[in-house]
Amino acid sequence: MDIRLKNEALVIAQLLYGGVICVLIVLGMLGAIYKVIGADGLLEHAFGTALKGEFTVLLAVLVVSAVGWAGRVQIPQRLKGRLWSATIYLFGMLGVLFAIRLATLGTL
Repeated sequence: MDIRLKNEALVIAQLLYGGVICVLIVLGMLGAIYKVIGADGLLEHAFGTALKGEFTVLLAVLVVSAVGWAGRVQIPQRLKGRLWSATIYLFGMLGVLFAIRLATLGTL
């Protein structure tokens, strides 16, 4: 009975750890999107106030699509696994950064 309880505790701990990692990755992705297309974001700084909100979102979708298409065509197959892993780790680290900023400053 004691071993079964330890196994269940280990499964619950792994589930919580995986959930925290998943939340950090999603927070990193959404925070990066917000920093690019949000008010006072990267696209607004690049193009000034000439862009309207809908056009900014459309431009961001076009850029992401172009990068995805070029990455699919130009990146060798042997490097794709490492590239996707690095991307996920990057979003996880961004999630940690955004979580710290949210906790300390209250904003991204």
